[in-house]
Order: sequence, then structure tokens, then C-alpha cells
Amino acid sequence: MAQKSVGFTGIDLNTTNQSLQSTVDGGSAIDCIERMSVISPDVLNQSWLTQMYAEHSWLAFDLFKILLLVAVCGYIMRSVFDVSFGEQEAILINLLKRSLISTFMIAQGLYIIMALLLLCQEMCTTVAPGHVATELMVAGVTSPCGAVMIIAYTIGIFAEGIFYLIRFHLIHLSCILWIYAWLAWTFERTARQGVFALLFILVNIFLAFAMVVIWRVGAMCITHSSTPVTGWGGDVSGLVIMLIALMFPILTFFYLIFNPLPAVQRITYIAAKGV
Repeated sequence: MAQKSVGFTGIDLNTTNQSLQSTVDGGSAIDCIERMSVISPDVLNQSWLTQMYAEHSWLAFDLFKILLLVAVCGYIMRSVFDVSFGEQEAILINLLKRSLISTFMIAQGLYIIMALLLLCQEMCTTVAPGHVATELMVAGVTSPCGAVMIIAYTIGIFAEGIFYLIRFHLIHLSCILWIYAWLAWTFERTARQGVFALLFILVNIFLAFAMVVIWRVGAMCITHSSTPVTGWGGDVSGLVIMLIALMFPILTFFYLIFNPLPAVQRITYIAAKGV
């Protein structure tokens, strides 16, 4: 029972090891991990990424050390030599508090990103398990409604695959962007740019959940079609849903980057004020 709960089957170790490389009883644990690798890449166990992250994150740690040293020197000068810094002292304290938060977020950056990816994956599998997308794709390419419908579905499936590949590489890019976003948030002049970059990262991660919800609706349109008329209508509806799913990330990034919505600007302003 314990082996089956994680996808392994077999009465002894040899057959259990063999199940690692083959699909049995719905798929082994390794099969599941490989299927999810594009949706939720394991950023914690990619040595090239962790090494690159460490090479960039030292900037944040050194900045915090410098600010801490300046703050200590300022405190000593004020206590021993009775030197007053006035407004600069308040600015330094605020900068030190921001750098403390940003240093922690950068130090735990990969763990936080991986947790967000796993949360998004759990939300996706809860709303629409893998077979939902399979039903939509298979029903489309085996549609009895003519070659035009089949070609349209094929183009839609190809476009959705391109979306997930782009998102996959953007997640890797987001790991490095995470560092500089928090560094930008540390300084008041660049805080809004930092929040904007963090918002981009969050949207890129959880956009997959929105796509899955749309696919779920599309699968329902197809699987509930029975008669020829409703079957044709179901196929067309599913195709329209796929088009909406494809346009959704394009419109999202357009209204996030090129023409930010008032709500996005408001969130950016509030988060930029920080502590």
C-alpha cells in the first residue's frame, strides 16, 4: 500500500525498481515528476540554476553588510561624539529595515519560488486533473466534423505548447529577476520597479492556473456533446475556449507590462511604500 501510494508497484525490490522506468497502475512516481517538469520545474535541484543564483545573490548580502556597518558607525558617532545626522538618520534606518527584509527574501528566494510553483500545481490538479486537457486535445484532433476542425485544434494545441515552453524558460529567468527585484525594492527611488518585477514573477507562475480553469470549461463543452448538432457545436465551443486560453496570457502580459491597469498601478504603489 505504501509503494502504491507513491506510484511504485511490485512484490520485491527488483520489480519495484523496474516500475521506475515504466508506466504501471496509472504511472509511477518518476513518470509523474517527468510530466510535471515543465509545469513546475524543480528549481532547487538544478545545479546550474542554484550556482547562478548564488553568484548574483552576493550583491544583496554585501549591500546589507555595508548598510549595517554604516548604521553601526552612525550610532557610535551619535553616542560618543554627539553627532546629529537629522533626516539622513531616518532614511538610513528605513533603508536598513528594507535591506533586512530583502536579504531574507533573496536568501530564501529559490525555496519561495518552488513553494509557489508547487502551490500552483496543486491548484491546477485540484481544479482540472491531467485527463481534462487530454480529453480536450484528443476530442479535437479526432473530431468527425472535418479536416478544418482538426487542423484548427492542432494549431491550438501547438500554440498552447509554445505558451508552456515560454513560461518554463521565464520561470528560470524569474529566479534571477527575483534577486534584482528585491534589490530594487530596497531603495525608495526604484521600489516601484522592484514591485513591478515581483508582480511579473507571480503572474507568470499562477497564470497556469487560469489557463487550466479555461481548459476545464473547454473540456466540459466537448465531453457533454452527444447528438451530431450538439457535437459540432461542442467542438466549436471547445475550439473557442482554446482560443480564449491562448489569448488570455497575451492580454494579461499586455495589460501588465505595456498598458498596466489602474489596479496594477495601485498595487505597485502600495507595495512600493513598504515598511
